[in-house]
Formats: sequence, C-alpha cells, structure tokens
Amino acid sequence: MNKKNKRNKSTSSSSLLSSSPSSSSSSSPSSSSSSESSSSSSSRSSSHSSSSSDENKSIKCLDKKSYNRIKKEVFIITNSDLYSIYQIRKELTWEVQKNDILTKLLPPLRKKINKKYKVAFADIVQMLQRRHRSQHYEYNIKIKGEDFVKKNSRRLTKNTAMSNKKKRRRRAVDSMRESGDKYIKRYPKKDLEKILDDTGVDL
Repeated sequence: MNKKNKRNKSTSSSSLLSSSPSSSSSSSPSSSSSSESSSSSSSRSSSHSSSSSDENKSIKCLDKKSYNRIKKEVFIITNSDLYSIYQIRKELTWEVQKNDILTKLLPPLRKKINKKYKVAFADIVQMLQRRHRSQHYEYNIKIKGEDFVKKNSRRLTKNTAMSNKKKRRRRAVDSMRESGDKYIKRYPKKDLEKILDDTGVDL
C-alpha cells in the first residue's frame, strides 16, 4: 500500500509540473496583448497631444506681433518661391492687377502660409495691399523728380522721429505705472491712453 501511495504522489506531482508551463504559456499572450494595448493607447495619447500642440501653434486671432511675423514670411515667399508665378507691379494700381493677384498669386501663397499658420484670406490680402500702396506711392514720387524725393525723405524722417518719441513716452509711462508713481495714479487709464496717442490733453 505504501508503494502505491508513493507512486500516486509522484504521478500527481509530475502532472502538476507538466501542466504549469501550459498555464504560464497561456497567461503570457494575455499579458503581451495588454502591454501592446497600453502601448498603443499611449502612442495615441502622445499623437493626440502633439496634434493639439500643433493646433495651439496656429494663430486664430492676429495680434500686432503675430501679424508682423506672418507679414514678413508672406513677403519672403512672394519674393522668392512665387516670384516666377506672379509679380505685383508697383507702377500699376492695385485695382488694375487685383484680379490677377487674387487668382494667380493668392491661392499658392495661402497654401504655403497655412502649412504653418491659420491666417484668414483677408489678412493676407491686406498685407499685400498695404505694401503695394507704399511701393506705388514711392514710385510716383520718384517719377516726379528729385525735389519731391527729398521732400518725401524729410517727411519719412520726421514721422520716424515722432514714432520713436511716442514709443519712449509709452515705455516711460508703463515703468511709472509698475513702480506705483503717485503722479501717474492721478490720471485714469483712459485719459493716459489718449495722452499717449496724442488725442488728449498733454501732461
């Protein structure tokens, strides 16, 4: 009887040993599948976060700084990549070449700009139109003669000096506000803005 019991115990232990690898092998695919699913979910979340960050880079409402940065890129593209497609001629008025600008130049220009920024069609047109207006004005001054060129140069110098003066004045007022100057506190913010813009009574 003792021999039979020993044999039974040995067979049962061997069966347990033989069954344990199968159970471990059966559990390994499930763990691998769970790890794969977690990795895929993490990759999806990372891709989603990257796409959301790309969307954050797009400029929906243009402030002055963003407008100037995009305007610079617009002019670079029109003067290099799209120079062979269409050139805005400064000797012609905007209305004369408006149709060609909108049909030939604007579609490829907008496509290139929108790869990096989301800019409205009207904003791009405004950038091009303002630059053309300035170039067209200077062209008309040059063809009038040297006296008109000198007069325009003096006008530009005066305007630049006034613009720099306003910037210095605004910086000074901002620093006085931050330091809590007692004289600046006498004036409401609206009145200060009018003074800085030369539309109100001076200090």
